Amino acid sequence: MSATAASVSLSPERGFDACRAVIPLAGVLVFAAFALLWLAGWDAAYFGIQRALGTNPFRFPFLDTHALLSAAECQRQGIDVYIQNPCDALGRVHAYSPLWLSLIPGFLGTGGTAAVGLGLDLIFILSLGIVLRPRSWGEVAVFALAVFSPITLFAVERANCDLIIFLLLTGAALLWTGSERMRLLSYAVCLFAGALKYFPMVALSLIVRERWRRGFILGGAAGLAIVVLVVDYRGELRAALANIPAGQDYFGDVFSARNLPLGFVELLGVAGTPARIVAAALFVGLGAAAISRGWAVMRLLARARSDWDDWEMRILAIGSLVLPACFFTAQNVAYRCVYLLLVMPGLVRLRGLSADRALRRGRGAMIAVCLVMLWECAIGFNIGRLLHQLSAQSAASGLYTLLQLAYWLGRELLWWWLVAGFLGIAAGCLRTTPLFIELLERLRAVPGVRRRRLDRLEGGRDRSEPV
Repeated sequence: MSATAASVSLSPERGFDACRAVIPLAGVLVFAAFALLWLAGWDAAYFGIQRALGTNPFRFPFLDTHALLSAAECQRQGIDVYIQNPCDALGRVHAYSPLWLSLIPGFLGTGGTAAVGLGLDLIFILSLGIVLRPRSWGEVAVFALAVFSPITLFAVERANCDLIIFLLLTGAALLWTGSERMRLLSYAVCLFAGALKYFPMVALSLIVRERWRRGFILGGAAGLAIVVLVVDYRGELRAALANIPAGQDYFGDVFSARNLPLGFVELLGVAGTPARIVAAALFVGLGAAAISRGWAVMRLLARARSDWDDWEMRILAIGSLVLPACFFTAQNVAYRCVYLLLVMPGLVRLRGLSADRALRRGRGAMIAVCLVMLWECAIGFNIGRLLHQLSAQSAASGLYTLLQLAYWLGRELLWWWLVAGFLGIAAGCLRTTPLFIELLERLRAVPGVRRRRLDRLEGGRDRSEPV
């Protein structure tokens, strides 16, 4: 190793633990600084910093923790919180899984908002020392840029329950390569996370890591648990799902697969059947492009011969399953981009280890776009403010509107590009699982099946090609 390389790398023997501790310790210090601003009554600084970063802080911290505790408090008073919730500061009805209300202890109500929110945030910040395991100061810089982003600040300020899901998914990844009992517990954690927030249920697809018989039994058990949950909570689930906001502003601070097609239709000013046809055509076109890119990413990833038992690859696989699930199932408030922190270690690791220039370039581009999305609310907010400052009439001008639309279009296309990459990475992981390999072997035994194509699907190259 050259002297230059040695100066920037941190081996496990020297500096590795210190390197990993930098980000969580810095996170605690930043959190303490904001807490001090709040407790000292320096509202101008507390709110001003967050607004300058494009977030929308509420008049008191931990608003989303308050929402869950208020729903539990009102339900204990006999109020149907799916219809009204006077215990909540904003009167928000309960739109989450009814399981939350069953799990919140009876002694916890809105009076515990500060304690619960504080505890959740600190556990999340400290967990970053497990999720992010930098091997050089360059990686520390990349991870710090992701962690100390407006999106992370937004999620922490709200103490949103997605931080709990983040912790559960991290726990599932930790258990992934343990003993047989630990693997079973990993699937149970994924099931529990899915029961709380629905979309993490997609992480149960990791059951395909098991052999046919075992995978079938585990899949059946998970399916039975889901059926029992649905039957037991059917009334509350129906009411909660009906309360999930739909048709939000397609141009606002949300990310979703529906933003681009439905937002474009809204811009055209069409309605009824023509609107549905245009939106469907756009969605099909975008979906086809995403599948094509995902396939290319999967094939490229196969050439890297990645070890999916490595920590960074495990957490990348889970994040690459969860983020597309978020994207395609609902409109997501910006703080849900916090799941991008799960994929950053794997993307950085892939880029650093691969000698394939195409793979390095592709993963480098994904890292850059992830960072853009983590900072997007600050970028968009300050671009708009700059345009206002440049011209007093800019807000009313056609140029200003055109620039806004161009920015929105670019943002939405980047989301589709990024999610397509995650789909390819998830497929690349699942392609290496025992169950998938067994399936290919069974297909090869079927007469008439084109084995060459199956070989390419399994290995990302023809078996006749040199390694």
